[in-house]
Amino acid sequence: MDAPPATTRIADPAITSPPRRRRAHRRTTFVLVHAGLLAVAVFAMASHEMGATVHSLAGLALVGAIAWHVRSQRGWVTSAARRRLAHPERTLVVYNVVLMGTFATVTLSGFPVWIGDDRGAMLRVHDVSSLAFVSMVFGHLVLNRHRLAARLRRRGRSASGQP
Repeated sequence: MDAPPATTRIADPAITSPPRRRRAHRRTTFVLVHAGLLAVAVFAMASHEMGATVHSLAGLALVGAIAWHVRSQRGWVTSAARRRLAHPERTLVVYNVVLMGTFATVTLSGFPVWIGDDRGAMLRVHDVSSLAFVSMVFGHLVLNRHRLAARLRRRGRSASGQP
């Protein structure tokens, strides 16, 4: 009789689970990433009056949330980067590039304000670009409303037992 192998492999649930379970996991992750992204963005804006350190840490958390969001959308990002203005959603491609530039401006102008307690031009740049960023986030949601609604509808159908 053969002896069992010395090491046993634990099966990866993402590979061995049925497809419905994987889809439900992806949908749950999708909802959590987007809800977390909005929550962190709102907290970063609201924490402005709580002091520079709390606001800066919330801003750094927002950097992490945005990185996770971009990673979760890597298929779309790759397609957009490859096709650029030939992409079917070229308005969203251009909008996302401007949104990314605005966020970079907010983040980079925030460091001198946080570290050097700059109350001059950098603070004004930071304030104006952060207001532009927040309004553009809502524009980003509007441009993605059909995709978001479709993902949430699919989530509701799978939770009710429908395919």
